[in-house]
Amino acid sequence: MKLSITAPSPQSSGETTSHSTWPSKGNGQVAGYPISGRGGKRSLREFHVKRSGFTLVEVLVALAIISIALIASLRVAGGGTNSVGELRARLLAGWVAENILAEQRARGVWLPLGMQRGTERQGGIEFAWREEVIVTPNALFRRADIRVFAVSEETHALAHLVGFVTRPPGTDK
Repeated sequence: MKLSITAPSPQSSGETTSHSTWPSKGNGQVAGYPISGRGGKRSLREFHVKRSGFTLVEVLVALAIISIALIASLRVAGGGTNSVGELRARLLAGWVAENILAEQRARGVWLPLGMQRGTERQGGIEFAWREEVIVTPNALFRRADIRVFAVSEETHALAHLVGFVTRPPGTDK
């Protein structure tokens, strides 16, 4: 079906011309699209306008969100690497405390009461240790509290070990 549109013009007096092959709805539209001011003709580009992709603002907002997320993840990863050094120092300090107690047990001597101090190197790190030997209700045992610190900071114990040493046979009170 052809649509015929009559448009008066100075050259013709009421002639009918054919402009489109689409059916008209009678409301100024052809096939659901409004008729333009160019005599009802529209180019294919006007009918098939598809916007694909993102606008510049959308891309910038997405980049801002991604950058904030990456910065947060880098902070978490950085905090994890900082705590690795602390964990390593604590592990080595625990080994220092265990070595001191094992050495005392291996010597087989009856520990004197009181406080002893010293330094020990473990894993390339220098540690300071403090041992306090205390009496127990059982006269055959003594309690040894061993605390290990970083050499530069003796207020914060990296490791604390409590052990008991028995009196070797044949020693006096």
